[in-house]
Amino acid sequence: MSALFFWSQMTILAQEEITLSHPVKESIINVNTGMLLVRTGKELYGISPTNRSIQWKNESLGKVSFKSYHEIPFTPLVVFENKPTVNSKLLSNTVNTKGISRIMVNVVNGKVLFNSEGIGFKSVNRTLLIPERKAVLIDGVMDNELAVALYSYEGQKMLWRTNLTHSTFFKNLKGTLFEKEKVLLDKKQNVFWLRNNYLLKMDGPSGKILYEKEQVASIAIDNSRAVIYLFSNAKQGEKLKRTTDVMAYSVGTMAPLWKNPAKIQGAITEVVFDGNKLIAISSTGFNILDDKGTKQWEEMESLPFIKKIVPVNEGFLVAQEKFLSLIGKKGKRVWKKPVKISLSNTETPIYFIKEDSTVIYITPSRANKVRIENGSKIWDDIILNDADFISRNLKLKLPTYSIWYDSIAKQYPIYSNNTFYVVNGSSTSTPKPLYSFDFGRTLPDLRMGTYGYFLENDNNFFLFDTLGKLKYKKAYPSNEEPSFFREAYYYVKRGLGTYRAATSFVYNQAIESVAGTLASGELGFLTDFGSSVYGSYRLIQNPKQIIANLNELGFSSGLETVFERIQKGKKGEDYTLVITPKADETKDIIRLHIPTGKEERLKQLDNEDSFVIDQVENIVYTFNKKIVTIENL
Repeated sequence: MSALFFWSQMTILAQEEITLSHPVKESIINVNTGMLLVRTGKELYGISPTNRSIQWKNESLGKVSFKSYHEIPFTPLVVFENKPTVNSKLLSNTVNTKGISRIMVNVVNGKVLFNSEGIGFKSVNRTLLIPERKAVLIDGVMDNELAVALYSYEGQKMLWRTNLTHSTFFKNLKGTLFEKEKVLLDKKQNVFWLRNNYLLKMDGPSGKILYEKEQVASIAIDNSRAVIYLFSNAKQGEKLKRTTDVMAYSVGTMAPLWKNPAKIQGAITEVVFDGNKLIAISSTGFNILDDKGTKQWEEMESLPFIKKIVPVNEGFLVAQEKFLSLIGKKGKRVWKKPVKISLSNTETPIYFIKEDSTVIYITPSRANKVRIENGSKIWDDIILNDADFISRNLKLKLPTYSIWYDSIAKQYPIYSNNTFYVVNGSSTSTPKPLYSFDFGRTLPDLRMGTYGYFLENDNNFFLFDTLGKLKYKKAYPSNEEPSFFREAYYYVKRGLGTYRAATSFVYNQAIESVAGTLASGELGFLTDFGSSVYGSYRLIQNPKQIIANLNELGFSSGLETVFERIQKGKKGEDYTLVITPKADETKDIIRLHIPTGKEERLKQLDNEDSFVIDQVENIVYTFNKKIVTIENL
């Protein structure tokens, strides 16, 4: 057998073609599962990267647009959202106007789990995923009535619907554009819905309204989901003397559990549970209530604009305005004076990293290490950004810097304002800037491994060892083709809060905690899961237990595919693919070995070729009219 014939045979085996019914219009790789989704205008296809064939075809999804495509992190579910030209919640609450519609699909089998228009909603506001019931809770407009409904995506039927147009609840909504809203579920899946200071409790099985209450500023439910806390509106008076009443109720009978409500100074801004204790954070400070409603301290220290609270053995580290203070167990300041940690009152996010008797703080403008005992600084201030940069970037939706956690070296790579740092908590000397880039306002991707830290931005690659020493850099011509799926978990890097705000399709509290544990622990990123104010960002949980937890929540269909992809992605951590344009109107696909910088040229494509690449599977899909070609790299 000649070498040429053998090479040709190998090429045929490594390349497969699929013929679709109509020409390809759009394509995207689902990063959770690796499924290739292809839309022709007449149907939507799901192509499996494992068996290299059409897994499913759905003609009802031929008109969806990938511009409205959103993935639900760590699940095989996606949402297609169709918005009117003028989009607002006020429009969606107008009963005679067509508003937002949503479709939820399982990309492993192509099954439409939920279609708001298909079940009769003219428009929807919130769509709350309740995997314990295998259902979606929807509020919107149906039959010219404002309604809330529970729809079973497993049984494909409406479990219940309650009309609210003529209720006091709906009257409270009229004319409100940015209403306060919160939806919680108790242990029996009964729904507590707070909107514009009006609370409804609805029976989970039937949707019947069981309880109503006005003048409720906020609600919270404990970890057992057996006790619900209601917070009254702050009573008017002198600004620093306003109070909020807090009362605990049994979720079953709505009977009060305390003799008298607890009074918290200020208006409640956030509530967090730490074991059986409730941490109430207000506009003027914070306090802690036990399960009997007893406050840990009667008078609160004045701490307006709290941004972060971290419990430590000595009490609580509190970041508020520009300062960090230690509040002792009796609620009083311990340090003689607070430590200035930022240039602006509004800088976020803020990270705290506790190391024995010290804590490292990192804000968009400053970083340092202080002694918890007395607040004295151990390092000189690390200047991450100046005042002008902070003021110009306060309104940006994406963070202006990135921080990662290296669980092997137990240190924190930081990128800020085109400068790279490595912060190690055991260091006694101030960390210095290690390298300066020219990336403008864009943030680089960072991958960590035994090789160190690999940064990439617009086809520029830099490898640093764990001490921050540059090992090599490589630059290729810029590739602007949005067809390369290197990282599956972009919503983790950006912070799920930003991603979630874009989708308007949210989890209930059970899956939030599971997804948060996975993202902040196993994938190595520091994210904004969970409370934005209380506690640290470092959570670790066994991946097998995470799978078990999610299976209990009803995501068994396709879930193994998600975690198999995570594990497969980890096996290829030593390589990255580079698409580099050439002067002869072609593009090369290059495999770069990260530890050594060695290159392997894999394939050449014409500039006009339509393609997407999945690095996790090491395959390239090319599209030519009705033909999808799948080729190994």
